Amino acid sequence: MTSPLHAAASTVLLLAAAGAAGCTRPPVAALTGPFCAVAGTGAPLDATASRPGRLPIETYRFDFGDGTPALISRADRAVHIYREPGDYEAELTVADREGAASVARVTVSVKPDYPSCGVVPTGVPRVEVGACATDGLLDCLLDVGVAPAEGETSAGVVVTNTGTVALDVTASTVPGTSFRVDPEGEVALAPWQAARFEVTFTPRPGQPGRVQEELRLRDSRRALGLDGLVVVLEGTVDGEVFPRLRAEPVRCRLAAVPVESTAPCPVTLRNTGNTGLQVDRLQLATGSTAGWTLPDAVLPLQLAPGAAATVTILMSVDHAGPQRGALQVFSNDPLRPQLDVALDADVVDLPPVPRIRVVAVNGAPWSPGQALAPLDDVLLDAADSTAGRAGRTVTAYAWELAARPDVSGATLASATATRTWLRFDSSSMERPGMDVAGRYVVRLQVTDSEGLPAAAPAELVLDAVPAAALHIQLTWEDPDVDLDLHLIKGGFDNAFSSTLDCNFDNCDTGGGLPWTDHPAANPRLNLDDTRGLGPEHVFIAAPDAGRYSVAVHFYDAHGQRDPLVRARVRVFVRGELALDAVRQLSPCKVLWEAATVDWAAAPVVSAVSAVRLTGRGACQP
Repeated sequence: MTSPLHAAASTVLLLAAAGAAGCTRPPVAALTGPFCAVAGTGAPLDATASRPGRLPIETYRFDFGDGTPALISRADRAVHIYREPGDYEAELTVADREGAASVARVTVSVKPDYPSCGVVPTGVPRVEVGACATDGLLDCLLDVGVAPAEGETSAGVVVTNTGTVALDVTASTVPGTSFRVDPEGEVALAPWQAARFEVTFTPRPGQPGRVQEELRLRDSRRALGLDGLVVVLEGTVDGEVFPRLRAEPVRCRLAAVPVESTAPCPVTLRNTGNTGLQVDRLQLATGSTAGWTLPDAVLPLQLAPGAAATVTILMSVDHAGPQRGALQVFSNDPLRPQLDVALDADVVDLPPVPRIRVVAVNGAPWSPGQALAPLDDVLLDAADSTAGRAGRTVTAYAWELAARPDVSGATLASATATRTWLRFDSSSMERPGMDVAGRYVVRLQVTDSEGLPAAAPAELVLDAVPAAALHIQLTWEDPDVDLDLHLIKGGFDNAFSSTLDCNFDNCDTGGGLPWTDHPAANPRLNLDDTRGLGPEHVFIAAPDAGRYSVAVHFYDAHGQRDPLVRARVRVFVRGELALDAVRQLSPCKVLWEAATVDWAAAPVVSAVSAVRLTGRGACQP
């Protein structure tokens, strides 16, 4: 049997493991995205809520769950196009440079169209262009490459619709120039869909070594401006001797850098010319924030044609906020002696980390893998939660019972204490425990001494699974009546027999009703609710072969005159739900036979729904 404690995502389990290890502190993966996407359009997956551990996050691996290759990137976002409708489990793995890693998963439900997702695409249009170095669609340059004097070369511009409304995009070059674009007509882009425009450079006779012209992008919603967006196209004619400097990337972006940590931003400098390139000087542009630093570099840097070298800029500050700047590279490239690389980092405070620990079950220490059953009293503790930064403490706890079975009335004993447990009302008394079979989801959010909340709550799943081979559960929907659960040996005709009918009157003490000399084969009622919504439970650990009837008696209306009450019976066989029966009961003193159980090697549970008016009960005439 699997453990009754499950994390809602694997990140919770890894948090617990990291806390136990106490030394490596791996990064924590967090993945969000559209739980519903449309086939053929881009589905954005967002890992920005992932948090570094002892070291910064080095790589993000996105596995989309549809059989396509995984994407391994330094970027904390990905857009994937699912081709066919269906449910796909997307998986994110984050790792630091030493290999410490964690995993998070979301299920993406892919539908054939937007109405199937319950979405009508509306909102402000937004476009991203891959050739632009900075936010706001600025510094847009496409280096198409080097072409022979009588040949051609090409490169692509990727345009992504990052808004929530469909739009049409067109790309054009000046007719008669050295550059052409394909496709030339309108391209329809749904939200989060991307298109690639291929730009081809064909030198004209007598053109100089480097050629610059323009590509203009326009869209139907004017997200790219009234006159569109201009991307500078640059191509080089082979034949002349000159160096050429290219930087990759043209914009270095770091997301979610923890305060007081150091995050690297590697920039590759490449010589795409046909003679030696010399980089004479590297510096940070005036106005760059103080967190950026340049490591010592051996200058001048000599790069042969086709060679490359990597320069790593570091970001480290002791406070949260955006950090902006630019790396300036000076070289002997005759047409671009100074090249700027935009630097962009979001430095975030380290939030506290919530952790839930099961302390005890029914007063005894809990063991990992220990099964849980209905009525078990589970004590939960948040003391293992930690602050994200030294000198801070966790000062506030917020517990939430996020989910419970549909017939459960359980609540948490405390929403703000370090420890809490589940409880419910029975016979006008508060009792600890999970009142019915099913799944309970408990969440914990914490806040540190500076008022900073955790990035995401911890979540714990408790599965209450009946342990007995035969387990019957009764609940009802009127708190002012008393219904009684009966398990009858030999059939319905033996109802109210003092020896063959297990009910509140004879079955809730000691070992239950002694049907046999084997205690495991005897029934037992372990809860009788005289005024409330239930539940009542009857179980047999190991039933003898034979027929059993499951019945519900309308015992008392507590002064009401023949109210109509909705009763629900669930029968579990070896932990699995075998029958779920519902009936409206009236008048008082009626007896409902809900089911029969023919116990054998393969038990058979059958719905019956027979009723009989009895003279038994405490109802007033």
